[in-house]
Amino acid sequence: MYLTPEYNIKQWQQRNLPAPDAGSHWTYMGGNYVLITDTEGKILKVYDGEIFYHR
Repeated sequence: MYLTPEYNIKQWQQRNLPAPDAGSHWTYMGGNYVLITDTEGKILKVYDGEIFYHR
């Protein structure tokens, strides 16, 4: 499910996340922001969603 386009976070700057590396993207999984590879879905980094997104 987290690999679907709906979970691909394109506005990572708004959430104060670091820029994704080439070949990776941010997704949302279980209340956390997760940086995964585009091809395999391998987890590269995880951040608590409450820390980075302030309304």
